[in-house]
Amino acid sequence: MKSAAVGIIVAVLCCGCASPIVVKPQVPEGGTRTPTISETSVILPDEASVDLPVGVFPLGRFTQRDMSILQDSIVRSLANLDRHAEASTSNSPRLIIVVRSLVNQYSNNSGYLFGCIAYCLADQEGKILYQDQFYTRAEGHIVVTPGMALNAFNKRVAKRIVGGVLAFYDQSPFPQAPVDGTFDKFEDAARTMPKTVSSYYTVKDTAGTKRVASATDDTTWHVAARSEPIEWSMYLKH
Repeated sequence: MKSAAVGIIVAVLCCGCASPIVVKPQVPEGGTRTPTISETSVILPDEASVDLPVGVFPLGRFTQRDMSILQDSIVRSLANLDRHAEASTSNSPRLIIVVRSLVNQYSNNSGYLFGCIAYCLADQEGKILYQDQFYTRAEGHIVVTPGMALNAFNKRVAKRIVGGVLAFYDQSPFPQAPVDGTFDKFEDAARTMPKTVSSYYTVKDTAGTKRVASATDDTTWHVAARSEPIEWSMYLKH
């Protein structure tokens, strides 16, 4: 029983506690004219995910399976919108979200997620109605797991995308304040990230207790930059 309990604790510490969330943006008086979205897809290409442990055992890259939580969060958030009586119920668009990069760098005392997100609204024939791209970051310190960081990351992504969809259909500025932790440009996002990440251990001597770095790596957020236009035709076939 004791070994089973230890196993459960280790699993929780490794996997964290990522779970779906519902974001509630402000909508225009009378409700949004955003139509019902016929399909929402979140796609994480294999080559987009990077895992960078610093002085700790590698936990592995995030995969397509991990994107189900973000997808569920956006679906729930859009389904719960207060809609105008004249909101279109026909020609419901598709919402395609591509995680173009997702860098996960972590140590024994901190964790950082940094990525590039692109999304588009497309009609049933594949015509792009609206598209946007932005960068998102999330971090945690002391007690943090990849799941905790992913929760914060997902919330920011969901807020930005749901706000963008409403702004497009309501033909108005974002119906909520700019989303903290999201950026239009890579350079602006990268400036908010650390230059190095370290793991530490504590030692005691006659002078007291002090922290000593056991491993330090430079950060490589530039691998998340995506300046080339996205080829939506590749993803509209999904």
